[in-house]
Amino acid sequence: MAEWLASGRATPEPEGLTIGELLNAFREHAERSYADSPKVIWNFMYALKPLRRLYGATPVSDFGPLKLKALIGEYGRMCWCRQNINRHIARAKAFFKWAVSNELAPGSVHHALLGGR
Repeated sequence: MAEWLASGRATPEPEGLTIGELLNAFREHAERSYADSPKVIWNFMYALKPLRRLYGATPVSDFGPLKLKALIGEYGRMCWCRQNINRHIARAKAFFKWAVSNELAPGSVHHALLGGR
Protein backbone atom coordinates (compact mmCIF):
# COMPACT_ATOMS: atom_id res chain seq x y z
CA MET A 1 0.00 0.00 0.00
CA ALA A 2 2.84 2.38 0.84
CA GLU A 3 4.37 1.71 -2.58
CA TRP A 4 1.02 2.42 -4.23
CA LEU A 5 0.72 5.76 -2.43
CA ALA A 6 4.37 6.63 -3.13
CA SER A 7 3.93 5.89 -6.84
CA GLY A 8 1.18 8.48 -7.10
CA ARG A 9 -1.51 5.82 -6.85
CA ALA A 10 -0.36 4.09 -10.00
CA THR A 11 -2.34 0.97 -10.70
CA PRO A 12 -0.59 -1.97 -9.04
CA GLU A 13 -0.61 -5.48 -10.38
CA PRO A 14 -3.98 -6.94 -9.28
CA GLU A 15 -2.43 -10.36 -8.68
CA GLY A 16 -0.18 -8.89 -5.97
CA LEU A 17 -2.84 -7.13 -3.92
CA THR A 18 -4.43 -8.69 -0.89
CA ILE A 19 -8.02 -8.13 0.15
CA GLY A 20 -6.72 -6.09 3.12
CA GLU A 21 -4.71 -3.78 0.86
CA LEU A 22 -7.67 -3.41 -1.44
CA LEU A 23 -9.90 -2.52 1.51
CA ASN A 24 -7.39 0.17 2.55
CA ALA A 25 -7.48 1.65 -0.96
CA PHE A 26 -11.28 1.53 -0.96
CA ARG A 27 -11.46 3.31 2.38
CA GLU A 28 -9.26 6.09 1.02
CA HIS A 29 -11.49 6.34 -2.06
CA ALA A 30 -14.65 6.39 0.08
CA GLU A 31 -13.29 9.09 2.38
CA ARG A 32 -12.62 11.29 -0.67
CA SER A 33 -15.81 10.46 -2.56
CA TYR A 34 -18.24 10.46 0.36
CA ALA A 35 -16.65 13.10 2.59
CA ASP A 36 -20.06 14.73 3.08
CA SER A 37 -21.72 11.38 3.94
CA PRO A 38 -19.82 9.75 6.82
CA LYS A 39 -22.68 7.28 7.34
CA VAL A 40 -22.09 5.84 3.86
CA ILE A 41 -18.42 5.28 4.70
CA TRP A 42 -19.32 3.73 8.05
CA ASN A 43 -21.89 1.39 6.43
CA PHE A 44 -19.35 0.16 3.88
CA MET A 45 -16.60 -0.35 6.45
CA TYR A 46 -18.97 -2.14 8.82
CA ALA A 47 -20.21 -4.41 6.03
CA LEU A 48 -16.66 -5.18 4.91
CA LYS A 49 -15.22 -5.82 8.38
CA PRO A 50 -15.93 -9.59 8.21
CA LEU A 51 -14.30 -9.67 4.76
CA ARG A 52 -11.10 -8.23 6.26
CA ARG A 53 -11.22 -10.64 9.19
CA LEU A 54 -11.77 -13.73 7.04
CA TYR A 55 -9.74 -12.86 3.95
CA GLY A 56 -7.50 -9.86 4.69
CA ALA A 57 -4.32 -11.74 3.76
CA THR A 58 -5.89 -13.49 0.75
CA PRO A 59 -4.82 -12.34 -2.72
CA VAL A 60 -7.64 -10.53 -4.48
CA SER A 61 -7.35 -12.86 -7.45
CA ASP A 62 -8.21 -15.83 -5.18
CA PHE A 63 -11.57 -14.40 -4.12
CA GLY A 64 -14.49 -16.10 -5.83
CA PRO A 65 -17.99 -17.46 -5.33
CA LEU A 66 -17.08 -19.95 -2.57
CA LYS A 67 -15.43 -17.25 -0.51
CA LEU A 68 -18.43 -15.00 -1.09
CA LYS A 69 -20.67 -17.81 0.21
CA ALA A 70 -18.45 -18.09 3.29
CA LEU A 71 -18.73 -14.33 3.80
CA ILE A 72 -22.51 -14.56 3.57
CA GLY A 73 -22.41 -17.40 6.11
CA GLU A 74 -20.34 -15.19 8.41
CA TYR A 75 -22.96 -12.46 8.14
CA GLY A 76 -25.55 -15.04 9.21
CA ARG A 77 -23.44 -16.17 12.16
CA MET A 78 -23.31 -12.56 13.28
CA CYS A 79 -27.11 -12.82 13.78
CA TRP A 80 -27.87 -10.03 11.35
CA CYS A 81 -31.37 -10.07 9.93
CA ARG A 82 -31.89 -11.07 6.29
CA GLN A 83 -32.48 -7.45 5.22
CA ASN A 84 -29.12 -6.33 6.69
CA ILE A 85 -27.34 -9.35 5.24
CA ASN A 86 -28.67 -8.49 1.77
CA ARG A 87 -27.53 -4.87 2.15
CA HIS A 88 -24.07 -5.94 3.27
CA ILE A 89 -23.76 -8.41 0.39
CA ALA A 90 -24.68 -5.60 -2.00
CA ARG A 91 -21.97 -3.44 -0.41
CA ALA A 92 -19.38 -6.22 -0.74
CA LYS A 93 -20.27 -6.67 -4.41
CA ALA A 94 -20.08 -2.90 -4.96
CA PHE A 95 -16.63 -2.95 -3.34
CA PHE A 96 -15.40 -5.61 -5.78
CA LYS A 97 -17.05 -3.85 -8.73
CA TRP A 98 -15.18 -0.66 -7.75
CA ALA A 99 -11.93 -2.62 -7.55
CA VAL A 100 -12.36 -4.14 -11.00
CA SER A 101 -13.42 -0.83 -12.56
CA ASN A 102 -10.22 0.75 -11.20
CA GLU A 103 -8.09 -2.20 -12.38
CA LEU A 104 -7.20 -3.12 -8.81
CA ALA A 105 -8.77 -6.57 -9.15
CA PRO A 106 -8.82 -8.89 -12.14
CA GLY A 107 -12.01 -8.98 -14.17
CA SER A 108 -12.34 -12.66 -13.31
CA VAL A 109 -13.30 -11.64 -9.75
CA HIS A 110 -16.13 -9.49 -11.06
CA HIS A 111 -17.29 -12.21 -13.42
CA ALA A 112 -17.20 -14.86 -10.67
CA LEU A 113 -19.18 -12.72 -8.23
CA LEU A 114 -21.60 -10.96 -10.51
CA GLY A 115 -21.83 -13.18 -13.53
CA GLY A 116 -20.12 -10.56 -15.67
CA ARG A 117 -22.79 -7.91 -15.11
